[in-house]
Amino acid sequence: MDPIAKKRLIIAIVLFVLLSLLFIIIAVVQNGSSSTKNQFGEYIKIQNYNDKVKGVPSDIRDAIQTSLYRIVKKNSSSNFNPLTVKDAYIRDSSESLKYDESQSSNYGTFIVDMGSIRQSYGIQYSYSPKGVPTADGTSVVLSCLGKDKLKYGDFKCVNILSDEINEIDSILQYLPYQNFTFKIVPRAADDGALTLVVTLTIPESDLKGDAASRASTVTMYKAEVEKWVSSKGLDPAKYKYLYNYTDNGDLIN
Repeated sequence: MDPIAKKRLIIAIVLFVLLSLLFIIIAVVQNGSSSTKNQFGEYIKIQNYNDKVKGVPSDIRDAIQTSLYRIVKKNSSSNFNPLTVKDAYIRDSSESLKYDESQSSNYGTFIVDMGSIRQSYGIQYSYSPKGVPTADGTSVVLSCLGKDKLKYGDFKCVNILSDEINEIDSILQYLPYQNFTFKIVPRAADDGALTLVVTLTIPESDLKGDAASRASTVTMYKAEVEKWVSSKGLDPAKYKYLYNYTDNGDLIN
């Protein structure tokens, strides 16, 4: 073989090997990062999620799996890494997804079991099927199960919400909720606090006038929210609220 041609062949082979190694390294790094974090943070993958949950936005999946990581971390020893859990599965026949016409939202639930750590949790989520914006976009809440629903026995579960879990559980059964004047969805923060995100639907005609008049109108609509909470036998003062108001679908903070 001509020396020059031989040299070119060797260079081509070396470049091919180097590029191949580079692509392999990039793939490993990307796979490694995607297996531990999503847009919300570190997460535990639910192995059969795609088989059990159909047609739900990917944001819901990511929020659920990150929330699962956080609640497992809260209910495990300080030196346990939740990322080692590889057997999170949705319990057979526990999943449901229904459209609530009165609230213009899809409402879903299921139970997740993890045999390796002998823990199970209930998941609730909601979202607008029409893509109508809400104050926090979507809602995802994970909670401890009653003893009658525990697959592996009692593990002294602590909720990721707040210590007043009985009161919280009471209102969660009514949420999300929507009528002609307001919509309420629950939102759990990282610190365990539950916030009721409320979107007030106030006609533009009711917001005319000076600042004092508009403030009085908003206060009146907020009172309707507290009145609804009271109608459920609950104390409105026990909850944190995040208010927005909307006219013709446009959110205004």
